[in-house]
Amino acid sequence: MDKEADYRYVLQEAITTLAERAKQINQVNAYDQGRAMAYYEIFSQLASLAQEAGVDLKELGLEDMGPLVGMKKAA
Repeated sequence: MDKEADYRYVLQEAITTLAERAKQINQVNAYDQGRAMAYYEIFSQLASLAQEAGVDLKELGLEDMGPLVGMKKAA
């Protein structure tokens, strides 16, 4: 594989793993709510960087990151 494909694979796998972990957070206490917010920040930053680079968010699984952590986007 070429370097770009390698980087894309690593990023997609990381996003998938993080999304799976975020979905498991039940947010019943302040600690878990904080964890959920941290995941949301990570996904938000990744989506922002992808958009800046012209990468399709759907390709990375970031087109709708709010439901990944059970949170709504900030208004």
